[in-house]
Amino acid sequence: MRFLKRTVRPGILIACLAFAAGCHHPRETISVPPGSLASAAVQDQNADSIALVNVRVAHSDSLQRGRAAELIVTLQYTLAARDQAFLKLSLDQFSNRESCVISSDGKRAPAFQMAAEKEVSVVRGTHTLVIPITWPGDTGEGTGGRIFAAGAISFHASLRTDHPDYEFLVRRFGTQYCMRF
Repeated sequence: MRFLKRTVRPGILIACLAFAAGCHHPRETISVPPGSLASAAVQDQNADSIALVNVRVAHSDSLQRGRAAELIVTLQYTLAARDQAFLKLSLDQFSNRESCVISSDGKRAPAFQMAAEKEVSVVRGTHTLVIPITWPGDTGEGTGGRIFAAGAISFHASLRTDHPDYEFLVRRFGTQYCMRF
């Protein structure tokens, strides 16, 4: 080793050791049949999905505590896994005015209560739905008597069928839509 230290520079020695220690893997050639990437993209587009398009408060620009408000929710869904299903829209009422995102901390009390829900039958394909849903106005109705005094509302939607092998698709819209009251 003394001989190597005197005659070979340490940097060159390290480079030689790194080269000699490396593994040699033969290069694999993977061929992709023409059109297979395009068909994969189409399959992704044909997966079950739910998207929030628009929310508006009927007859007002804001929510007022103590007064029920009708909200008009526009959703776009794609149902690909089944011919028919049910889409459920739920109105969630949060105690925090600054956030409509569910906490990942499972030790705390739930940050929201489901204040209202509507369920409609849906069919295969991509469709747009307009669903009216009523927020009770933080009166305790729909939240098991719980009154928040201040907070925010948002929505989540899910697809379900009566078949036990169908997994529920749940989509929360707290980062897209959060309205204070």
